[in-house]
Amino acid sequence: MSTDSTQPLPVLIVGAGPAGLTLSLLLARFGVQSMLLERRRTPSVLPRATGVNVRSMEIYRSLGLQAAIDAVSMPTDVPFMLVGETLASPPRETIASNQWGRSTDPSWPSPSHANWCSQDQLEAVLLEALRDEPHAQLRFGAELVSLRTTEDVEARVRDPRTGETRSVRARYLVGADGANSRVRERLGIAMRGPTGLSSELTVLFGAALEALLDSRRFCMYRIDGEQANGVLRPTGRAGRWLFGTAGAPGTSDAQLVATIRAAAGDPQLAVEIIATGAWKASARVAETFRAGPVLLVGDAAHQHTPGGGFGMNSAIQAAHNLAWKLAAVLHGHAGDALLDTYEVERRPLAEITTSLSVPMLRARGRTSGRTLGIVLGARYEAGALVPDASAPPVLDDPIADYAPCARPGHRAPHLWLDAARTSSTLDLFGGELVLLTAAPDRWEAARAAAVDAAFPLQVRTVPVTAADRELYGVSPSGAVLVRQDGYVAARWTSAPDALPRALQAALRTVLRLGEEKATQAVGEPGLVAIGRSIRERGREQLDLGLAGAQ
Repeated sequence: MSTDSTQPLPVLIVGAGPAGLTLSLLLARFGVQSMLLERRRTPSVLPRATGVNVRSMEIYRSLGLQAAIDAVSMPTDVPFMLVGETLASPPRETIASNQWGRSTDPSWPSPSHANWCSQDQLEAVLLEALRDEPHAQLRFGAELVSLRTTEDVEARVRDPRTGETRSVRARYLVGADGANSRVRERLGIAMRGPTGLSSELTVLFGAALEALLDSRRFCMYRIDGEQANGVLRPTGRAGRWLFGTAGAPGTSDAQLVATIRAAAGDPQLAVEIIATGAWKASARVAETFRAGPVLLVGDAAHQHTPGGGFGMNSAIQAAHNLAWKLAAVLHGHAGDALLDTYEVERRPLAEITTSLSVPMLRARGRTSGRTLGIVLGARYEAGALVPDASAPPVLDDPIADYAPCARPGHRAPHLWLDAARTSSTLDLFGGELVLLTAAPDRWEAARAAAVDAAFPLQVRTVPVTAADRELYGVSPSGAVLVRQDGYVAARWTSAPDALPRALQAALRTVLRLGEEKATQAVGEPGLVAIGRSIRERGREQLDLGLAGAQ
């Protein structure tokens, strides 16, 4: 039986993995209604990924979830990897990481720290947070059947259990439905890059391995033995482990138990197989991340090997990049062309990280833990920003080493704002565009002349010390414009003479407002009229979405 209804929503998200859940939560915090569809009836119990890197944790800090994720994570004040013939045998090698620094260290470049948190437990935290969000609707057991695009999207959705179908209409649709994305398939978007780099079997199991470890506590244990090869990872709870090894579907539980016992070095070990999953490692990127009102995020857009731990984290960070842009467009503060910058910024980075993941996989952990340069130092050379003439930092190893930089296209550097080290510059970013300056009165006057009072731009008084200004590359009169995702959009080393006009020009460029010039009222400053005109249309779209979702 089929039932049809039209629900014009601002955003329809397909896929409730880390990318889809994070995007839905971010949009809700921006006041944007979304519906999240997941074909499974319940969340997956298989952990898959187990590391939430420091940049992803900065995003979750901004959402107020750092403590909740800490609570379900393994301690990270332990070494990165131990290598041995079995878990019980003497170690052959230990491998360090520069990812696991602590935010209590004054030299650590972030207010957050990486967490050893399994994907299923991270998803549980995100689901719990979404339950309190009136702007977020979550539908498990809802399968995308087809989609049709015009100026917006009409999706056909089916309940696999009952066979009931309905139509859902949305201004934008985001495919976050994984490596075998139906959204990408329906659009005919090809993937480019190597596939079948390895055939992997992931096994979630219960066993009392802690007794074999004594004091040898690590984030991961690589087993290089005659009878077993693979990686053992604790998943957050005592007695709950993940084993990744070469394998194929159809391996019996008895075979898996024997392999795990060989890896542990205990032939009598009691092992409970909880869940298994088979997959092939790939390093592929979609030819495009956008097709009209449809966008791809996470594994639907880019697939990494396990090397480097980029996969889940790239998905989280791409969702962060996309969320503020969707919100800015839907709220009427930006032109639709702002969404084109999502691909401009994220696709080149996906090309880099998918490529890096291949040699890191083959290096078997020796380089995977040294990626702070690409994790915090990832930069955009084009997109929603105004380039200046400065050059990026020169580093001996730009993948491993990070140097704070406030050049447009870089993540704004972290500075503690209080002696107790509880508040960071990164805590200032999220809801609005922010102007950081040591001359707030001058820039506040420019803001008042350049945009209307409702425009989402605030002026904050930092950096103030000479060292802080040097880090940000500005004089006492200069400023940096920081986006909602914490990336620098524009920088003025010193205040220009025509300050309101310069600020307007930068906002036009960043928010892709140039095509709206024809709507400007005579005698009004550019962004006052432009912001109002686009915002009115965006509010109409948003109101339709909220009404249709009742």
